[in-house]
Amino acid sequence: MLIAAEMCDKTQIVAVAMAPSYGFQSIVIGGIFAQFFSICLACFCATALADCVKNEKFLNIFCAIMFLIFGLYELIGEVFMETSNTWAERKV
Repeated sequence: MLIAAEMCDKTQIVAVAMAPSYGFQSIVIGGIFAQFFSICLACFCATALADCVKNEKFLNIFCAIMFLIFGLYELIGEVFMETSNTWAERKV
C-alpha cells in the first residue's frame, strides 16, 4: 500500500533518471533501504512523541496541527515552484 501511494513522486522520477548511470540493482537496493530507514525513523519519532505526551487529546491536537503545517508547506511550495521562472534552470 505504501509503495502504491508513493508512485510517480519526485523520488521515483529521480530513481528512473539515475538508473542508467548507476544500474538497476543499485537503485532498487538504495530505494529499499531508504524506504526502510524512513519508515523506521517515523515509527521511532512517533513512539518517542507518544511516550512524551501521555494525554491522548493533546497528542491528537498536536498531530493535527503538524499535519496542517506540513500540508500548507507542501501546498505553498508547489504553488511557488509552479509559478517560479527559475525552477527549470536549477542544477540538480
